[in-house]
Amino acid sequence: MRNLILGVAQNYTFEQLRLFIGSLGRVGYGGAVCLFLKDVEESTQQTLRGCGVQVAPIGPQFPPPGAGVVAFRYWLYQWFLREHGERFDQVMLSDTRDVFFQRDPFDFPLGDSLCCFEEDPSRTLGTCPFNSQWIRSALDRKSTRLN
Repeated sequence: MRNLILGVAQNYTFEQLRLFIGSLGRVGYGGAVCLFLKDVEESTQQTLRGCGVQVAPIGPQFPPPGAGVVAFRYWLYQWFLREHGERFDQVMLSDTRDVFFQRDPFDFPLGDSLCCFEEDPSRTLGTCPFNSQWIRSALDRKSTRLN
């Protein structure tokens, strides 16, 4: 069975991705990892490749005006899976900067359904500076009330 983890990183250094990548290695994950990268230094890209990550740089024409990388990533994932999806049995879409693995994420019976995982309930959209900024930049401030 071939598993795949897809993620995106914008303006990240390898240090910001080290926990994500390193924890996959520590738990013995043997599947594929593909990261779409926007404005990531070539040295970071090379280090990721050295860790076995498939690196997919996002060109300057993307994302289109009005769509940030965080929202645009779902179109990238869709494109990737249309082109390469037949090679994989199971796929995980994941954040990268603030995720670490305690075991192989595919090491339990998933079945044929969609599985979703929550973040720490003590951290709301309103208290997370990253998520709240992404939402506020995409929506009208008057209509956005985040707790």
